[in-house]
Amino acid sequence: MTALPPDYDSDPGRWQSWESPQDVHEIIAPDLRGPVLDVGCGEGRLASILAELARRRGVVGGSSPLGQAPFGDGARWVGVDSSPTQLAANPYRPVVLADMRALPFRDGAFTEVTHLWCLYHLDDPAPAIAEAARVLAPAGRYYACTAARDSDPEIMYEGYPRSSFDAEEAPEIVASAFDEVDAQRWDGKFFPLRTREEVRAYCRHNFVPAERAEEVAVPLWLTKRGVLVRAGKPRGRPWPCGDRFPAGPSGRCGGEAVRNLLFRPGRDGPDRARTEDRMGEQVPYVGYLTLGSDPHLVASECRSCGSLFLDRRNACANCGAREFSPRRLASEGVVRAFTIVHRATPDVKVPYVSAIVDLDGGGVVKANIVDVDPVPDQVTPGMRVALTTFGVGTDSAGTEAVGFGYRPA
Repeated sequence: MTALPPDYDSDPGRWQSWESPQDVHEIIAPDLRGPVLDVGCGEGRLASILAELARRRGVVGGSSPLGQAPFGDGARWVGVDSSPTQLAANPYRPVVLADMRALPFRDGAFTEVTHLWCLYHLDDPAPAIAEAARVLAPAGRYYACTAARDSDPEIMYEGYPRSSFDAEEAPEIVASAFDEVDAQRWDGKFFPLRTREEVRAYCRHNFVPAERAEEVAVPLWLTKRGVLVRAGKPRGRPWPCGDRFPAGPSGRCGGEAVRNLLFRPGRDGPDRARTEDRMGEQVPYVGYLTLGSDPHLVASECRSCGSLFLDRRNACANCGAREFSPRRLASEGVVRAFTIVHRATPDVKVPYVSAIVDLDGGGVVKANIVDVDPVPDQVTPGMRVALTTFGVGTDSAGTEAVGFGYRPA
């Protein structure tokens, strides 16, 4: 088991030779609320998707120092990489040049931390994962991904060499720092390499022997295998003190607001900050609810037939296609049908109005109607309603879960 030596500065032509048309970034981006720390950010693929999500939601804006939303009302993003060449090619800011094993940020500064396609560059990924846990806020989420050794069997017949972070062992390695670990594995043919030149580029990019590109038929459909690891609840709560972790390089980042919020006083950054922006004070009760100054729902839209789904899907229930794009749903609509619920579990107050709402511009939501008396003459089919949010509970750390419903428009 050996680390894959990084060559992003010594051979930029290799990693620039090919880019996957589909990747894990597209899967996790709709779940991110920010601030998110993108460790191993490279050229900024995750940041670009977050920016596109913000544009689709009707938000205008580019990146800016943390403390504002880099993508309007989208997820706030900070990138980290150890490659000056990749950071120079990354158009998004703020970014920090740093070692992932010694992150120059305050404890609990981020709601999400990602390690996408990078941990196999370390002889021992565990210290980097522990650092990610340290800078993750209470109730935060961690994401890591990597390929399996038996991926691409059509062209790597003997399998890829074992690395320090492969899909076969990744969940167990992540579990060294987290109590709650979920592994989502993939095993399928998702896109073709259509031309001989594209196969050659793929071979160079993925360290496949060059002669293999001449031996296979095109178009080439490769069987991709790997894992996306999601985790939460870092081991060893409460958070370890900063003295247990070595200081990292101060690096560079976008603006004093980032430094004051994130760098640990007296160690990696200026000892200026007297207040800390404690993230995670509110979390959405469901993953498709986006909070902020303009709360709204985001559906997954099938790129093939346009069907909309509020939950995460691996395939479209209507046509079977596997590609989705996030789509912001309208905040107003009309009641299609409703019922008044009189019996529920003891902790639910009854009666209440449960309804099916047809949203303007497409999308159907089942939700409660609030701010009305739960009697038949107060709710009618065709009544216009508007999205509203409300607290549904608070945990011991003071983090509030926020749900949604509809009120008369």
